[in-house]
Amino acid sequence: MSIRSIINFEEASNTSIGVNFLYGASETFISYCVLQKQKGEVTLVKSKAQLESTEQLISELGPYLLQDIRIHVNVEGRGVLTKEVPKPANQQAQDLFSIFPGVKEQDFIAQGYSGAETEFCSLLRKEFLESNVFYKRYGKRVVSISLGKFIFGALIPFLEKGPTVSLPDATIHISENKIQKIDSAISTTSSSILVGTQQIDGECGVAYGAALSIFLGTSELVLSGITETDYATELFDAKKSVFKTARLALLLLLGVLLCNALVFFKLKGDVSEMTSEISQQEVMVSGQHKQLKEAAQIEKIYNGLGWSENSQPIWYADQLASTLTNEIELSNLQIGVVDAGRLRKDKQYFFQSAQILVRGYSSEAAAVTAWLSKVETLPWVDHVEGQTYRYDGKSKMGLFEFAIHVK
Repeated sequence: MSIRSIINFEEASNTSIGVNFLYGASETFISYCVLQKQKGEVTLVKSKAQLESTEQLISELGPYLLQDIRIHVNVEGRGVLTKEVPKPANQQAQDLFSIFPGVKEQDFIAQGYSGAETEFCSLLRKEFLESNVFYKRYGKRVVSISLGKFIFGALIPFLEKGPTVSLPDATIHISENKIQKIDSAISTTSSSILVGTQQIDGECGVAYGAALSIFLGTSELVLSGITETDYATELFDAKKSVFKTARLALLLLLGVLLCNALVFFKLKGDVSEMTSEISQQEVMVSGQHKQLKEAAQIEKIYNGLGWSENSQPIWYADQLASTLTNEIELSNLQIGVVDAGRLRKDKQYFFQSAQILVRGYSSEAAAVTAWLSKVETLPWVDHVEGQTYRYDGKSKMGLFEFAIHVK
C-alpha cells in the first residue's frame, strides 16, 4: 500500500455510499446518497434520485467508485416479498426461511426486521440481485444489503419526533424509535426530510438510511442467505488493518526522521561552534607563532649588538646627556652603529655595539669643541673620531657629527 493509497483509504473509510433500487412494474428508479464522516459528524456530500439506468448511476458516482468506499445496496418494490409476523416469531437469521415454507434457502436472500410490535420478514431471489449490473460490477465494495424500506429505520433517532414520516411513495409509522408499519401511498407533492440539521430529498431517504447504516450498523436488521457481503466486509477490514499498520509505521518513520533531524542540526551546530573555536585557536596560535618569531628575530639582533645588559645603551645615553650644555642640541644618537660593509656584503644587519654616532647642532663652534673634550674624558670612552662641523645657511646653525668608540 503506497503513501497515496494510505491517504486515500483514510478518506474512503470515512465515506459511505447508499444506493436504493426501486423496481416498478416496468421501470426501475434509482437513488443514491454519499455521506462523509468528519470528527464524529456525518454530512451529506452528494445525492440524487429518479435515475433510470445503472449507467447513469455509475456516471454520477464515477470518482467515488474509483476509491475503496463501502457501499450499501437496498432493493425494494417488485421482486421483494414481505410478510408481517407476530413478535414472538423466531428472531435468529437462520430461522427466517421457516416463515416462508417451501422456499429453497440457496435460491433466496432473507431479511428480518424487528419492528415496534411485529417482525417483518422479507425475501428476494438471489438471481434478481445477481442480475443487477451495478451489483455485478461493484459487488466487492458492497458490504451490506437490505430489502424493502426497513433500512430507513437507521434515520429514526435523528428525525423530528412524530408518529409518521411521509416519503413520496409511502408513509412510515414510527413507535418506540422503530418502524411500526409501512403504508404504500403515492404523494403528488415533493417531500423533504430533516435529518439532524440537514434537509434531504424524501426520494433519497432510503438511500440516506442505507449510507448511514454503514457508519451506525443495523441492529434491527438480520440478513441470511448471502455471504458475498461478508467477503467485502472482511476485505475492507483487512485493508483497514493494513492502513492502521502503515499509518503507525509512517508515524514511527516520521518520528525517527524528526529525531534524526534534531540530532543532525544539534550536531551541526556543535560542529560549527567547534570549527569556529578551532579557527580562533588557529588564528591565536598563528599570532603567537608570529610574535615568537618576531621576538626571536629581535633577540637575535639584540644579542648581535654585544651589550652585556639591556640597560647599557640607556646608561650611555644618560652619561652623554649629563655632559651637554645649553648651547648644544642633539638631533641623532645611535648607540650601536650599523656595519655598512657587512650590510652590503651579506645583506644582513650587524651592529657595532662599541660605537656611538652623535649628531647635533650648535651656533657656537667653541661650545662643541669644549663638549668633545669633556666627552673624551669620560671613563668608558676609548676615543672620539670623525669630528666634523659645518655651517648651515638655511638654519643659520652649525651642524656637527662625530663617533665615540667605547672601551
